[in-house]
Amino acid sequence: MLISNKKKNIFFLLTFLLIFQFMMVSGKTIQCEAATSPYSKIVTPKTNSFIYIRKSTDMKSTKIAKFYKGSGATILKTGKEWYKIKSGSVTGYVKKCYVLSGSKLEAYAKKNKFPKKLTVKVTSLIVREKASQKSDIVAGVSKDETYKIISETANWAKIKADGATGYVLKKYVTCSYVLKNAVKISTAAKPAASVDSSSNTYSKVALCKVDSLRIRKSPNTTSKILGYMNKKTSASILSKGKEWTKIQSGSIIGYIMNTYYVSGSQVPTYAKKAGLSLQAILRVNMNVRSSASTSSKRIGGALKGSSYPVKKELSEWVAVSYGSKTGYLMKKYVTLGYNFEKATPAYSQTIDSSGNVTGAKIASYALRFKGNPYVWGGTSLTNGCDCSGFTQAIYAHFGISIPRISRDQAEYGKEVSLSSLQRGDLIFYANSEGTINHVALYIGNSQVIHASNEKVGIIVSTYTYRTPVKAVRILN
Repeated sequence: MLISNKKKNIFFLLTFLLIFQFMMVSGKTIQCEAATSPYSKIVTPKTNSFIYIRKSTDMKSTKIAKFYKGSGATILKTGKEWYKIKSGSVTGYVKKCYVLSGSKLEAYAKKNKFPKKLTVKVTSLIVREKASQKSDIVAGVSKDETYKIISETANWAKIKADGATGYVLKKYVTCSYVLKNAVKISTAAKPAASVDSSSNTYSKVALCKVDSLRIRKSPNTTSKILGYMNKKTSASILSKGKEWTKIQSGSIIGYIMNTYYVSGSQVPTYAKKAGLSLQAILRVNMNVRSSASTSSKRIGGALKGSSYPVKKELSEWVAVSYGSKTGYLMKKYVTLGYNFEKATPAYSQTIDSSGNVTGAKIASYALRFKGNPYVWGGTSLTNGCDCSGFTQAIYAHFGISIPRISRDQAEYGKEVSLSSLQRGDLIFYANSEGTINHVALYIGNSQVIHASNEKVGIIVSTYTYRTPVKAVRILN
């Protein structure tokens, strides 16, 4: 039987109403909702410089902070024209028309190439040499660890972990933009990017930035030399003048020229350049964990005052070298710092060798390293050293400290004639201008051992292979 057109229309209408009613829940229509942006409660200023965060919702109210381009804040409250926000330690108000949030923030950050980071969200994750699951493994990272993203594709992110650069799958990490905090007006002279808490930590620390720096008795270049500093040596700043600073390093109190040291926020950078590693020094006895969690396995204990090399810094934890393992310490219970060296005293007399240290023993020990590599600036007898690094390390083995560079070593100990050389003496050579630029250690039979150059390494030569200009005896 055929159905009339009128009945067909009624049938379709009833069907539509039933479907519509089914899609209603509590009086509201169910809709396909777009994914909420992770930045829906975050704002960033849309400016090329900064905007002000104010004390209240009034353009005439007190400016309490500068909100620089690339900074971020959490939205605490939304008004008609203003947001109440929190950025770092700053809580205040910004006009809505001056900031972006949600997907607009993401688009703006991408366009302006804001730096990005990733946080690992699985227990462990492989870092591969190339953006491929068939590529070689170069490192591993753990849950909650954070890394700067060097570059990224749809599926992979390039990072640097444990000194290796490689790729991780993005589906196992959370990626986000790195947004700086606002800067309070009372303390801000520069953008947040230049504010560094280390500037306070090291404000009274003087770290030598040259190979050898003389500590003088008085603030002038003609006064007595009390000691020497090198690139790993630090001192406490007692007072600073226009050209000279009074310092104390170990037991030495004297003056160094302002030009040759750094302090404040520059200290960590120069410390790393000098090869110093960041240390975690314990303020209390504590457990060492297998990962960054108090519920993770205890792999050992650490005593108050002990220190461990830092491998990674997390927000609340620090990963350290714990024997052959990587251990985790709660950051709030440690002090982070560097194991700086103390200044070397400048003795006018030679060292008494009555305690069984002889020139013969020094020469014999030095010969063990014949054939090892030369590395400019190096001080390792096995991995590489330069000429003065070699002689300094040899004497250091016997508990004797001498300056770092050759021209300062030439002023150390007692000058002797070339006709009365003894094993263990230091022999010095100069350039065409007469400036001492090389040192060798006398081993007897008219021969010296020295770190010569990168081509030949540590070798034995006759002491007259170049014309010597001076000889010094460290031992009596």
